[in-house]
Amino acid sequence: MSVVVINDQHYEIDGILFDKDGTLLNFAELWLHWARKWIHNVIEGVQEVEVHASLMGETIGLDLDQNRWDPTGPLAIGSMDDLDTLLSFCLYDKGTPWNEATAMVIQSRESVYASTILEDCLKPIEGLTTFLDQLYSASIPLGVVTSDNTEQARQHLDTLGISGYFGCIMGHDTVHRGKPFPDMALEACQQLQIKPYRTLIFGDSNGDMMTGKNANLLASIGIVSDEIRTSNHLKEADSLIKNYENIKVLPK
Repeated sequence: MSVVVINDQHYEIDGILFDKDGTLLNFAELWLHWARKWIHNVIEGVQEVEVHASLMGETIGLDLDQNRWDPTGPLAIGSMDDLDTLLSFCLYDKGTPWNEATAMVIQSRESVYASTILEDCLKPIEGLTTFLDQLYSASIPLGVVTSDNTEQARQHLDTLGISGYFGCIMGHDTVHRGKPFPDMALEACQQLQIKPYRTLIFGDSNGDMMTGKNANLLASIGIVSDEIRTSNHLKEADSLIKNYENIKVLPK
């Protein structure tokens, strides 16, 4: 058992679980740019109906004019399947047959993602690498539980050069019920061979916080984004941080 100090609170832990987007990597750097390109790519492919980019953005919780996102919305906490469905409905609602709408949205997403240079838009949260080094030196088991799919999550962590820190990487596609249900967290704890009640979870959404509560984890630690500047959406957080710089890992 190790001790981690967060905001002067001492936590005796077996391990730690992390969300990915907005928790390990900067959310805005990757997903705002990507979602904007995706929406415009879909609209360019629509010939017979008029669909407004602002409406599609609003549907997934993205304000294209202000370049801001809703931390409680689908873009922030939903799965790729959720986003595919919502954007497809925007086309269907304007008269595009459902099969054509879904095919157009998915093909557009795959095309935009394939053209994305990950090295240019994947940025770690401040202080992350130092914190991970401390945890590794203390032999604390670490896992990732994300609403992204597993293959894409691994690709992002590989690009950042941090995948080796994690003994378990789980995406939305590995469980029947994603966040805020406890399934992913409990399965990750089992794979890491750690006790849930001695495990922390770090995340940037209340879905992450509720996942910790529902899995009976020791504590849910919320990360407040510089872009969001509010913690109102992290109602179930036990503690709040802006980055990993002031967290201490005490020797055993």
